Amino acid sequence: IIDVNDGLNSNSIWDLILYQDVIFILTSEGINELDINQLLVIPDPNGIYQKLENNKIYDMCKVDNNFLISTNSGIFKLDYHEKRISFLQPYLCYQIEGDEEEQFCLNNQIWSLDLLDNENPEDPDVIHDEFSRNFSISDGYMWINQTNDVKLLEIDTKKSWIYSIEDGLPGNNIFHVDCDDEWAWFITN
Repeated sequence: IIDVNDGLNSNSIWDLILYQDVIFILTSEGINELDINQLLVIPDPNGIYQKLENNKIYDMCKVDNNFLISTNSGIFKLDYHEKRISFLQPYLCYQIEGDEEEQFCLNNQIWSLDLLDNENPEDPDVIHDEFSRNFSISDGYMWINQTNDVKLLEIDTKKSWIYSIEDGLPGNNIFHVDCDDEWAWFITN
């Protein structure tokens, strides 16, 4: 077990993200890196993550050669190879996913944005305006957790389908949805 005694910012871990030989550990008090070969927390001697001090870290996703970090102060970009963090937008996102062309943000609604176009930032487009717990994207489709049911949304056309306990979901309270190119899975009661 790795905890604050080993150098973690906090024992409250929100997410783990594997990248090459490093696991990013998102905690309530910041981001740590863990060397997976030595199972050691990597110190932050250059102070990369100091820009994120006093921020709550909500989520992080890899986009192209960068990472987007969602905090209570907005969205930051981590250029891991340059060891540099920069502020992008003041949007509050509890979940962030996407690719180099389009990113998606969850904050009561789900927005579509282009956070990487610093020269022409646009206002986010609302693609789902109902409360959602989380979402997952694969191959042009988005599974949206609406608590009591899930919505499958074709992102480009906005065509959607709703699935609930009547359709075979095992439970009427959905805690989490995730997917890959072939399957979707749900954590329910």
